[in-house]
Parts: sequence; structure tokens; C-alpha cells
Amino acid sequence: MSVSVSPTDAVAIAIMGSGGAGAITAADTDALRCYCEAVVRHNETANALARTGYLVQSRDGGWVKSPLNQLVRDNAEQVRALARELGLTPAARAGIKVTDGATKPEDDIEAFFRRRTG
Repeated sequence: MSVSVSPTDAVAIAIMGSGGAGAITAADTDALRCYCEAVVRHNETANALARTGYLVQSRDGGWVKSPLNQLVRDNAEQVRALARELGLTPAARAGIKVTDGATKPEDDIEAFFRRRTG
């Protein structure tokens, strides 16, 4: 039996299972959810841009930059900002000290899904 996982949940599972999320705790659930949603939005807009092209025809028939360019750029910036906030970049991790009181990644995954379903 296969379990359907949303794209947002798939991002969370990948983060928590990668070992790079050692400093993420249950208190970070909302920020983690926002990060996962931003990653999904970025991927969707980047794929749409790749399908439609970087230029689109304007009303007068000329070629202009696709509005998707700005959406991809905005989503990428949001992903970068949230990744830094959550300690998911190498530079951010360099400044993080994980204490003995930090939860295990498995505990964080359970808390993330409990919050999403409950």
C-alpha cells in the first residue's frame, strides 16, 4: 500500500531525513512549513518558466520578459531567507551550536506531521 505525500511534506521529509536539520525543533514548525511551501512554489514556477520560455509575446506582438521570471526570483529569495533562518545553509550552520537539549530529527518530523493533520 502506497501513501500519498504532498510536495510540501516531501520537502520536509527530505530536510529532516538529511541530517542537516539537527537544530530544528518543534518551535520551528511554522517556519519549516513556510520554507517547504516556498520550495514547492519555486519549483512549480521554475518548471512553468522552463515550459513557457523566458520571453512571451506582448499584446502588440513584440517579445517581453515573462512575468514568471520575477516570480521565480521572488520565490528563490524567500527560500534563501527561510533556509538561512532555519540553519539549512552551510554558512548558517557554521554559526549554530546544537545543545544536548535539542530534539532528535525523528521527533521533529512527528511534530511537523501532527501539526499538519491536527
